[in-house]
Amino acid sequence: MRVLRGRCAGRGRHGRVRPTRTRSRRTAAFCPDLLLVSGAPGTHARGGKTMPRRPTPEPVAAKVGARIRDLRQERGMSLAALADESGLSKGHMSSVERGLVLITVGTVVSAAKALGVPPFVLLMFPEEEPLAAVVEHMRSSEGGDTDKAAAALRKLVFGPNGRAPKTATPAKNAATKAAPAKASTKAAAAPAAPAPAPAAKTRRKR
Repeated sequence: MRVLRGRCAGRGRHGRVRPTRTRSRRTAAFCPDLLLVSGAPGTHARGGKTMPRRPTPEPVAAKVGARIRDLRQERGMSLAALADESGLSKGHMSSVERGLVLITVGTVVSAAKALGVPPFVLLMFPEEEPLAAVVEHMRSSEGGDTDKAAAALRKLVFGPNGRAPKTATPAKNAATKAAPAKASTKAAAAPAAPAPAPAAKTRRKR
């Protein structure tokens, strides 16, 4: 962090912004709109935090950003409204949708909460993943309501009651397999019963 620019920086001739060097953290406390420059361009989220910004979209970040934009438009939300609900600045959210910034797990969770969907929905790409395509079809058929889509999917998979059948846990399976084995071991270890002695032959008297 080398240079401070913003409303709190000094101005030189012709109204140009004059760079000033920071000496303590108190300066930032009095200047919340400062852009902290560290040798690379940046964009800051709400709270004065600076996030690294790319000159060109990163492929995966661009796909996640496009997914966020599609879900936002599906709900008729503006960029400003989504940014406000997510706790981010409008400029940062715009960069997120364009894949120009590093998208953190916290950003995904915050955006998903603002959109009213589970976080994994933001990371689904129906055009590339067969399972994601099925889930997206169910979600779209229920008007984008993930709870209704989950209920409909449970009925298709588990039947009318929508409950998964009880399955034995791995521990129970191991115990069940071990029981017959122990029984057979005990049977093999038990001593064999002695054979009955042959009956004595009696001689007839002449």
